[in-house]
Amino acid sequence: MIDHLSVHVAFRATKGDQVDAFYEAALLYDSVCDGKPGTRKYPHADVYAACVGYPFGHKLEVICSGFAG
Repeated sequence: MIDHLSVHVAFRATKGDQVDAFYEAALLYDSVCDGKPGTRKYPHADVYAACVGYPFGHKLEVICSGFAG
Protein backbone atom coordinates (compact mmCIF):
# COMPACT_ATOMS: atom_id res chain seq x y z
CA MET A 1 0.00 0.00 0.00
CA ILE A 2 1.23 3.49 -0.84
CA ASP A 3 1.15 5.76 2.20
CA HIS A 4 2.22 8.88 0.37
CA LEU A 5 2.06 9.70 -3.32
CA SER A 6 3.61 12.88 -4.65
CA VAL A 7 3.61 14.36 -8.14
CA HIS A 8 6.20 16.40 -10.05
CA VAL A 9 4.72 18.38 -12.93
CA ALA A 10 6.78 20.47 -15.35
CA PHE A 11 5.48 23.22 -17.61
CA ARG A 12 7.17 24.69 -20.67
CA ALA A 13 7.89 28.42 -20.76
CA THR A 14 8.81 30.35 -23.87
CA LYS A 15 11.06 32.86 -22.11
CA GLY A 16 12.98 33.22 -18.88
CA ASP A 17 10.74 36.03 -17.63
CA GLN A 18 7.88 33.52 -17.41
CA VAL A 19 10.01 31.22 -15.25
CA ASP A 20 10.83 34.11 -12.91
CA ALA A 21 7.18 35.23 -12.72
CA PHE A 22 6.00 31.69 -11.95
CA TYR A 23 8.54 31.34 -9.16
CA GLU A 24 7.69 34.68 -7.53
CA ALA A 25 3.93 34.04 -7.74
CA ALA A 26 4.26 30.52 -6.33
CA LEU A 27 6.16 31.80 -3.30
CA LEU A 28 3.30 34.21 -2.58
CA TYR A 29 0.93 31.21 -2.33
CA ASP A 30 2.76 29.20 0.34
CA SER A 31 5.03 27.14 -1.87
CA VAL A 32 8.59 26.37 -0.81
CA CYS A 33 11.66 26.92 -2.96
CA ASP A 34 12.99 23.69 -4.43
CA GLY A 35 15.26 25.40 -6.95
CA LYS A 36 15.56 29.14 -7.58
CA PRO A 37 15.34 30.36 -11.18
CA GLY A 38 18.60 29.69 -12.96
CA THR A 39 20.49 27.70 -15.56
CA ARG A 40 20.62 23.93 -15.07
CA LYS A 41 22.57 21.32 -16.96
CA TYR A 42 20.22 18.66 -18.29
CA PRO A 43 21.65 15.73 -20.28
CA HIS A 44 20.38 17.10 -23.60
CA ALA A 45 20.91 20.86 -23.08
CA ASP A 46 21.28 23.71 -20.62
CA VAL A 47 17.86 24.97 -19.54
CA TYR A 48 16.54 27.87 -17.48
CA ALA A 49 14.19 26.54 -14.81
CA ALA A 50 12.67 26.98 -11.36
CA CYS A 51 10.99 24.47 -9.06
CA VAL A 52 8.73 24.87 -6.05
CA GLY A 53 7.33 22.39 -3.58
CA TYR A 54 3.92 22.17 -1.96
CA PRO A 55 2.55 20.22 1.03
CA PHE A 56 2.60 16.45 0.70
CA GLY A 57 5.68 16.61 -1.52
CA HIS A 58 4.07 17.79 -4.75
CA LYS A 59 6.39 19.82 -7.00
CA LEU A 60 5.83 22.23 -9.87
CA GLU A 61 8.59 23.18 -12.27
CA VAL A 62 8.80 25.59 -15.19
CA ILE A 63 11.47 25.04 -17.86
CA CYS A 64 12.56 27.36 -20.65
CA SER A 65 14.68 26.28 -23.65
CA GLY A 66 16.30 22.95 -24.34
CA PHE A 67 13.30 21.58 -26.24
CA ALA A 68 13.46 20.00 -29.65
CA GLY A 69 11.14 21.42 -32.31
